Amino acid sequence: MNRVIAVLATFAALGNAFAPVASPRAAVRVQVGVPRIDLPAQVSDGIKSVDLKSPNELTEEEYNSYSGAAIGGTLLMLIPVAYYDGLLFEFAKSFAISALLGGGLGAYLSLRKDGVGEKAGEFGSAVVNKVKEI
Repeated sequence: MNRVIAVLATFAALGNAFAPVASPRAAVRVQVGVPRIDLPAQVSDGIKSVDLKSPNELTEEEYNSYSGAAIGGTLLMLIPVAYYDGLLFEFAKSFAISALLGGGLGAYLSLRKDGVGEKAGEFGSAVVNKVKEI
């Protein structure tokens, strides 16, 4: 009986020796998409009334660049705010200020209908594409 088990174990080991081994990096692909949040009609109408694009009417690519501009603006403001605050320990406060100032500015600029809006959208797209690379 022990001999049969030993023979079966040998065959099992040899059978796996020639099986293809998947590369762990080859099969992993991260898809980055920004969750879409529809704004209430009052907010969307208010945004349109100041001659900005409504986030509710953006294509997926435009929405990702708009969101990327807000995220990138937040990160760009986080470093100076945290530095000048003097205490990196207060990260949460610095992040909130950065999100309001940098993220709000990035979102506003990306919704503009002129060249500034296009450049802010390109910046947002670059932020989202960098996240995809990571």
